[in-house]
Amino acid sequence: MRHVIRLLTILFVGIALYSKIIDRPVQPWLIAAGITFIVSLGLTLIADNLSYNPDGPKETSYKLMQVLEVEPDEITVSYTAYFGEFYKDYNFDKKARMRVNNDESKVLDICFFDIGDESVIEVLNDLNYPVSNQLIESLEQDKGVLLNKEKEVGVLIRSRPFDKNDLKIIYDPQLYEIEEKFY
Repeated sequence: MRHVIRLLTILFVGIALYSKIIDRPVQPWLIAAGITFIVSLGLTLIADNLSYNPDGPKETSYKLMQVLEVEPDEITVSYTAYFGEFYKDYNFDKKARMRVNNDESKVLDICFFDIGDESVIEVLNDLNYPVSNQLIESLEQDKGVLLNKEKEVGVLIRSRPFDKNDLKIIYDPQLYEIEEKFY
């Protein structure tokens, strides 16, 4: 969306220059270019303020769409039963999954699939999650599982060869306990 608006701004400036060359009025085109530029700037500021918010599934889904470069029509919703509880899963074009409670008021966990070591660290930095030496070593070894919890946020990393990792951010304490039993 922002790219289209930026292209429109460039188009309006180009038309204004062309109009100037052929001695036509330039002001309407410059006004249109200014308006599209301001809209583009506003959308950029809004997008830069998005975060992973456990109490805001919509904001979190917009952040995931931005990070994963996924369009809204590439998101599928399914209902899942997991250990006797029912959840909604938002699947972002097989790149990530966000699990929310049934009334869509809380994000329970987010899973990223097949992401690189640097992307894992970027996501953790976005969360203000401490990146420990143990975590970096786990990523560098290209194998293994790391389960850790800081400030009510759990992180599960499955490190695999060829820079393909699975990262799970766990906000729900019950889901963290389930993961803890398995690892």
